[in-house]
Amino acid sequence: MCYTHFMTNLSTTVNRAKAVCLCLEASADSASACIFIDGECRSEAVNYARHGHSETLVGLIEQVIADCGISATQIDMIIAGCGPGSFTGLRVCLATAHGYQLATNAQPVGISATLALAADSLANQDKKSDVILSYCDSRRHSLFVQLFDSELRALSEIEDIPYDKFSQFLDGWKAQANSITLAGDSRLLPHPKEGYSDGITSHNVVMTAKLLGAVIVAEAGYLDSYPHYNLPLMPLYIHPAYVTAPSAQT
Repeated sequence: MCYTHFMTNLSTTVNRAKAVCLCLEASADSASACIFIDGECRSEAVNYARHGHSETLVGLIEQVIADCGISATQIDMIIAGCGPGSFTGLRVCLATAHGYQLATNAQPVGISATLALAADSLANQDKKSDVILSYCDSRRHSLFVQLFDSELRALSEIEDIPYDKFSQFLDGWKAQANSITLAGDSRLLPHPKEGYSDGITSHNVVMTAKLLGAVIVAEAGYLDSYPHYNLPLMPLYIHPAYVTAPSAQT
């Protein structure tokens, strides 16, 4: 059964877990695609490379569709990462998502990388931290960061924090929270200073299409609780409301 006709608005109560979802992501050092059906990831394909996403993404999509034994016309949702992240990678991902959406008439859903990273952290924490700090590589010696509480409510907009300012930024939040989880690829973190780890844990996770799909099908119903997290298929760097540092809009 196709659920596309029910999905005119994500704020409407629908059983999204039963939809056939194609998820795409290319904002960082990999391009990936996956298919969710009945709330489960049925196939995932990832190509780890810093560049060249335009050459690999469509092939990854064709692979996961074939692996699931479905046709593109059966896709109910196109879920794509809106960033923040690589300028070129975001455009490749979202242009591809637009193309498949137009061809299939599927419901388009944009999700931010920082939201997906935070949601994955919450899903894998035995004890929830007061604050989850999600971070992504800006590729300009800085990190895109956004903070969420233990219910995935946004505590900040996305900011562009230089490496040499990150510890100071983190100290400011340590003064306001008893516990903080850093959610993202831990290889990106600046070298910690002494005492940096007090009250801070790290959830090491690499951004992929599978994380995006997990936000959609999460039992917590994040997009029902916070419908503003449902974004258009547009790069976040052109949304001034989501980026506070001028350098982050390049």
